[in-house]
Amino acid sequence: MRLIAVLIASLVAGGASAAEGWREYIYPGLKFAVGFPAPPKIEEVDYARVGGMTVRARVYSLEQDNKIYKVTVADFAATGLDQIAILDLGIEMVARNTTIKLDLQCRYDLVDICREMSLVGADGSHTTVASVYYQQKLYQIEGTVLPLNDDPASGDTIRFQHSFRFTDFAYQ
Repeated sequence: MRLIAVLIASLVAGGASAAEGWREYIYPGLKFAVGFPAPPKIEEVDYARVGGMTVRARVYSLEQDNKIYKVTVADFAATGLDQIAILDLGIEMVARNTTIKLDLQCRYDLVDICREMSLVGADGSHTTVASVYYQQKLYQIEGTVLPLNDDPASGDTIRFQHSFRFTDFAYQ
């Protein structure tokens, strides 16, 4: 009986220590927060070409344990595109070389315009994506389990996607 109690305690402690690595990172300038298991790399990239102009984006990413966690924030304010065209472009960007298994319109944190997707890559990777249009920006939250992962059913990428939240006053 004592051995069972010790085993249960060690399993609970092991699960808690694994979760301890996750931390919420808050980005007030872009009005969002998201949980990563370690500090993400931040870079500025050219996201897309629209009407002769380049849309820039900031990407927050981390590859760890054969998983990729990524938030991309692209500013479409100067493009003149409507919300649906921006979401469609965002989906086009993440769905390249994949098979779409699920594609839903959704509400995300009271934002009416969003899409959630489940994708399978040609390499066998699995990605969950939420694309959210908010205040003339496209927020894409992607979690990918790479084919080499020992735990392909891991919930970490879903945990990552669902940790995303807006931080401005309207959503607190």
